[in-house]
Amino acid sequence: MGWTNNDNKYLQVKNKILLAALCIGLVATLVGGVYNATHGYTGWPVVIHVVGFVLLALLLVLYKKISKTVICALAFAYYCFAYTPFAWLSLGGLYSSVPYVVYVFFMLTFVLLDGKLGRFFTIAYTMVILVLVGFNLAAPPVQNQLTPIFPLSFSYLVMLGVLVLVTGMYKRQFTALIYQNRQDSITDALTGLHNHRHLTELLKEVEQWQKESPERDYAIAVIDLDDFKQVNDQHGHSAGDDVLRELGGVLAETFRAHTVGRYGGDEFVVIFKDTPSEVCVQICEALRKQVSSRLFTEQGIHISLSIGLCSRSQIEGQDIFIEADMLLYKAKEQNKNQVLFHKT
Repeated sequence: MGWTNNDNKYLQVKNKILLAALCIGLVATLVGGVYNATHGYTGWPVVIHVVGFVLLALLLVLYKKISKTVICALAFAYYCFAYTPFAWLSLGGLYSSVPYVVYVFFMLTFVLLDGKLGRFFTIAYTMVILVLVGFNLAAPPVQNQLTPIFPLSFSYLVMLGVLVLVTGMYKRQFTALIYQNRQDSITDALTGLHNHRHLTELLKEVEQWQKESPERDYAIAVIDLDDFKQVNDQHGHSAGDDVLRELGGVLAETFRAHTVGRYGGDEFVVIFKDTPSEVCVQICEALRKQVSSRLFTEQGIHISLSIGLCSRSQIEGQDIFIEADMLLYKAKEQNKNQVLFHKT
């Protein structure tokens, strides 16, 4: 809901990175397994690579059929908790190429994983690496005399910490920009409510929601300011904007348990889900009275609202928004400053 083109592009890039990582991992496990098998390294050196090859091949086959989150979880579980410990212990730990592989895995963790799953793998993989580095310190392998194990392990952990910190900061900054862009794309700049485009999406979604669960009901209220043109003519468009902005705050507070947005101009729409019709009427009537009894902006501008309200259960097979909109204009044609509700 409310996804933008940038969101979709972001997901597309992540999926391409995931697919590339799976393919590279597939080739790496195949080459490693074949090499070990043909050079006398039997047992676990072969088993670990065979398991990885089978797992990654299966994930590639099912790539379009299962959740990308599941694919990431299975692939990272193998890389982090099976491949890394085995390769580290069998190849010499800090004196091998495995630490560089760990850098790559940590970067992939930050790029591909979000939320709780990302935090889990970051913490768990960090613990695995600390245990492996501790193992090297306690039982060092044959080492390069020019590079003692403690300075090597310390510098490695420092570099790994910097990598995790910097990558995490970039990821948070990037996702924050994506989130802000998403909010801007669904929010009306003047009132802070949902904008027209997002309201249209929400109306389609609630219609589909009701079709999937016919026993549930929803209602639509269309709200319009009475004689708003006079406000602009008498006080100026800037004052009119101030009225709309202030009214947006009133609507947000009144309908905080529901969905409200600016449909366009001085027209607003409210979506009520699973709310009895009489409650919808009461809320709209309370709003009407509240707005009518107060003054807006520092100029003390008086406004009133006409509201058309209709529930889906009352007009099955018809366009509920059009019906609510017709009720709104009936209210304006009569005495204005009233709520008209579709009655069966």
